[in-house]
Amino acid sequence: MSEKNDIITTWIESQAELTGRSKTTPYDYFGFASLLQENKTITNISYTRAINQAKIRDPQKLNHIENMENKMKQRNNIHSKFGTAYNHYWEERDDAESSNRIETMKRKTREQIVEDTTNLMKSVSSDIVCSSNKKQKVPAEEESSKLSDLNIIDLTDHTVHDMYKELLSGQQFEKLNEPVVVPWQEEPACKKLLDALCQDKVDQRDLCQIIRTPIIEPKDYRPRIHYDLRAIENVAGSWIDLMRSPLNPITKEHGERTSAMDGVILILKNLFRPFNDLVNIRWIEVEENGTKRHKWDGVMNEVDDKAAVMLIEFAGGFTNIDPNKLNSDTIKIYRNAARLLNNKNSTAHYQPRIFVVISHNYKVYFECITLVTDRAYVRTRKAVMDVPYSPNGLKIAMKQFPDVFAWRNSVISSVEEKVCQQYQS
Repeated sequence: MSEKNDIITTWIESQAELTGRSKTTPYDYFGFASLLQENKTITNISYTRAINQAKIRDPQKLNHIENMENKMKQRNNIHSKFGTAYNHYWEERDDAESSNRIETMKRKTREQIVEDTTNLMKSVSSDIVCSSNKKQKVPAEEESSKLSDLNIIDLTDHTVHDMYKELLSGQQFEKLNEPVVVPWQEEPACKKLLDALCQDKVDQRDLCQIIRTPIIEPKDYRPRIHYDLRAIENVAGSWIDLMRSPLNPITKEHGERTSAMDGVILILKNLFRPFNDLVNIRWIEVEENGTKRHKWDGVMNEVDDKAAVMLIEFAGGFTNIDPNKLNSDTIKIYRNAARLLNNKNSTAHYQPRIFVVISHNYKVYFECITLVTDRAYVRTRKAVMDVPYSPNGLKIAMKQFPDVFAWRNSVISSVEEKVCQQYQS
């Protein structure tokens, strides 16, 4: 990525030096494509980024840059002059350079992802389920070192995300990226407390006063209405108490399980307590059928039929910034999440999924893996929570809570959706 960024930077600098007398047209798409020597999808993404940077770096040519940007929007219109030239250029490139485009492993991997899944994504967008009943075997531990080995399209990877956004139509991409969308409906009392905790220039003493000042009268509190308010009171209250303690343990180096007590466990227990008639979380060294007797830091199951809903992994405690630990634990949890989905069927109306929570250092990632068809999975990330150890950190965490609440709603909706599917069948 750094090499490509250097090419883009150099190209922008060279274009800025061109004048009206120059024979070369500034910011020409085809000149950029020939310089970059990447496939069509990567070239289009990179050119769009380069044009956006050029608007800032070369304001004197802003009108010309915007004109080139408008031309790019016509690339799929074969009746336009630019669209004709665009399609002719890539037809010649495809014929002349097909062997060169796979010379490097990085380029080969990207093209393979697109090649293997384009037809699959078209099928998904058209609500056509793959007719094959043959399940994709999940590779053994020693056979997989990255998610692509597990047939998982990783949309948390920015490059993969941008590639599919460029490759697919808006509706196709949203169906892929948002298999479950359940927005958080703001409850006024909860919103009031979040806003109070997000004020500027508040110190620890101010936060203590805010969290202990009733937002609503006790007689007006309703557990089935104000459960998100209660979650904020419990989680934020615990973090504020730790900030005011003699030695704030969140700032110290701890093992992953000790850290989880004040991080991911604290968050999840308060998120799902109002729904413990639907789901239950088991903690520390628990096994789950279908994952080859692996022991998990946490597993969420449905109360009724005990089916797994979520896998939880502690990938390092506070101050642990080891990327190898995060990567290995991510591969492990997604390999086994795929196993849990491997014996299920995906239809146009119901796509089974397993939710995933990973904690690492001070971050908690709230994710989901969805069986798009019987042959491919998609990983998406719906929210991130930064465990705070300062007033400013608490402000950041409170702003992240609406996305976390929306993710929680998606989990509950998924369980209820499955119950409806079983009832209808």
